[in-house]
Amino acid sequence: MTCGALPPAQVTPTGEDICTGTQASRQRLVNVLVIALGAAIPLSVAAANVLIALLALAWLSGGRVTSAWRKALAHPVARAALILLAVLAIGTLYGHGTLAARWNMMGKYLDLMLLVPLSQAFADTRVRCAARRALLGAIALTLVLSWLIALGVLPDNGALFKAVPGDASVFKDHITQSILMAFAAFVWMSDAVRRGPRWRRVAGAVLAAAAVIDILFFVEGRTGYVVLMMLALYLFVGRFGLRGALIATLALVTLGFVAYHEGPSFRLRVDQAVRQVERWRPDRAHKSPVGLRLDFYENSLRIIRRHPLIGVGTGGFVGAYAHEAARFHMETTHNPHNQFLLVMIETGLPGLVALIALFTIQWRAARSLPRRARMLARGLLCTLVIGCLLNSLLIDFTERLFYVFGTALFSITPEDGGQ
Repeated sequence: MTCGALPPAQVTPTGEDICTGTQASRQRLVNVLVIALGAAIPLSVAAANVLIALLALAWLSGGRVTSAWRKALAHPVARAALILLAVLAIGTLYGHGTLAARWNMMGKYLDLMLLVPLSQAFADTRVRCAARRALLGAIALTLVLSWLIALGVLPDNGALFKAVPGDASVFKDHITQSILMAFAAFVWMSDAVRRGPRWRRVAGAVLAAAAVIDILFFVEGRTGYVVLMMLALYLFVGRFGLRGALIATLALVTLGFVAYHEGPSFRLRVDQAVRQVERWRPDRAHKSPVGLRLDFYENSLRIIRRHPLIGVGTGGFVGAYAHEAARFHMETTHNPHNQFLLVMIETGLPGLVALIALFTIQWRAARSLPRRARMLARGLLCTLVIGCLLNSLLIDFTERLFYVFGTALFSITPEDGGQ
């Protein structure tokens, strides 16, 4: 059409139309950044940080911020997460931690606020599906590269990836990779046992099997063993009931037997852990990985006994632990490798109650979801809770962001279910 008068069917856009169009374009930008963030979480801390900053700017400038907060607060899981955040913020007002330590620790937990823009973006089914594919696709890429490293196709000298001989980690350390891989195996196996196209069930089974092999034989992280075992039990019990429990138990015993007798690296890690537990003694400094963790737990419990009600303040763990460890000439640490102990030490009973309440509410909120969506939401929660018993996951960047992203994706704005 040539330039000139507008046709009768068209009208000149009003200021309101232009404003609405601008909001829509900014929401599209937010959606693109959210999907990209899903891909970045398993791959790159730097990329994820840049995307978070861009996402925050795009979301805040896009309008509808107040309505997004209102909707988020209406959901029990988001509300519980923000209550935990408030308790942790109050914890910065007291204690002996330096201002830098308080801000550093609080800054980690602020990622919980991402639940609001993420939930708003995932209200769009297309964005939700694309984000899920981006997250699982990045983990699948990690899986392929880990196999190539383990098979000697790619180097394991730490030049290109995190890998070292005997540990085929790729973009993240072995603990993080094994946790992400265990959850991905759970999702892929849930695809394999659900009704659907044959190709999807076969692909899910193959990817899940490859992920299990990677966790047991190619990567050093023992945390992944525990997470994988619990997710397998939950999947089969949730899908097949008592029969599933028997199948899962038999499969895990068989898999463990084979891995122990046919996998030298698996057997070595298990034997080392057993020996280190047997050699541990209270009130003594230890150097082994398991011995150090037990030292962390022992000293953490001593701190809790002295500060049970309100803790030592958010950001106060490092100083409190250093003082305690010095009594027995033990090594210091920046976290006790247990999220529940960390929160209890820093914010006392209110913090522990808020953390447990968040996980409990998240589990109960999944009851109203269709079976497929319920299993994914609870599988994510199992991954985090078990990980938090063995590590301080909510202060670890990738695991924390994975939990926030996954909670918005699977718990607050889940897929439409299915069998």
